[in-house]
Amino acid sequence: MRFEKGHVPWNKKPKVERTCKVCGKVFEVRPGQIKAGRGKNCSYKCYWESQKGEKRSQFTGENHPNWKGGKKISLGYLHIYQPKHPFCNNHGYVFEHRLVMEQHLGRYLTRKEVVHHINGIKDDNRIENLMLFSSTAEHLKHHAFLRKIK
Repeated sequence: MRFEKGHVPWNKKPKVERTCKVCGKVFEVRPGQIKAGRGKNCSYKCYWESQKGEKRSQFTGENHPNWKGGKKISLGYLHIYQPKHPFCNNHGYVFEHRLVMEQHLGRYLTRKEVVHHINGIKDDNRIENLMLFSSTAEHLKHHAFLRKIK
């Protein structure tokens, strides 16, 4: 492909210095990115930080078009939307059986503690059906004991 005299390919154009809108760091960006409306942030981290305002919050939780009341089922377990819970997952959900046990005990469970369903039905979260183990090892010993007595 031939270029006219004086033409500079996009990847050879000099970069322009910009200041990140979030952290204030100075970074370089190509003019074409600025023209396309990009190049305002130095990294993806700063980009997502800048999106936390109106644009992102208008489609989270109850405002999201796919909102189904804050409950979902995954692999048979019920999850409840509790974004302020200290042990929620990245999407803000916590297992319902852990919430029921926490409410019964009056404290948060530790990450190591395991809640076991006595009758094996994963969505039966009545307190009578739940058993608390202090670790995964204890929980596995319980299952080994159950296999032995059968």
